[in-house]
Amino acid sequence: MLGKNIKLFRERKGLTQEELGRLVGKEKSTIGCYETGARTPGVETLALLAGALGTTMDELTGLTRQDYPPGKKQSPIVYVPVVGTISAGQPLLAEQHILEYKPMPRAKLKNAATYFFLVVKGDSMNGDGILDGDLVLIRQQPQVENGEIAVVMCGEDEATLKRVYRFSDHILLQPSNPRYPPLSCPPESVRIIGRYTGLLERDTAAPERRSAGPGPEIPPRR
Repeated sequence: MLGKNIKLFRERKGLTQEELGRLVGKEKSTIGCYETGARTPGVETLALLAGALGTTMDELTGLTRQDYPPGKKQSPIVYVPVVGTISAGQPLLAEQHILEYKPMPRAKLKNAATYFFLVVKGDSMNGDGILDGDLVLIRQQPQVENGEIAVVMCGEDEATLKRVYRFSDHILLQPSNPRYPPLSCPPESVRIIGRYTGLLERDTAAPERRSAGPGPEIPPRR
């Protein structure tokens, strides 16, 4: 839908891919990739494309004013980016990491710009009903409570989804699948990316909230 709309609005404006690329600071080949769906523009680029094409982000992504509730000036839907990986040293919502966007009711998200979906890799959290390939909704925040599920980066490793437990001399990242051992990290090497808030199950239209409360008690290490 997004790629087709970019091409449709571009052609309506009488722009070539090269001309549109110059307007938004992208190469002609990149615009082509957007239109074919081979790449998905980041949020900032999406806003630039909408401006250059004389439309709105809602219309570009498929939502029109006809979908708004009566009397509402703001879209009831927000488009939340789906992130495939989170790597050290790169912006969280770097364009190369965004796979697509998922529509979500604005009313369910406070400060919608702080949310993103992450594609789950592996089965280390299946004890919490979080399976390989699931989309988990994450709220960006630098701290979480003990025992909460969070997206965490330990050192230069790729971010992982685990329960977080703080001890005096280390932080424990605890999977809920007993086949996997916990990961112990020095506090200074740990970066909290965001807190797990819910799960978007495949082939459903709305996220199902699953418990993100404390997991099994972890005894202090001596």
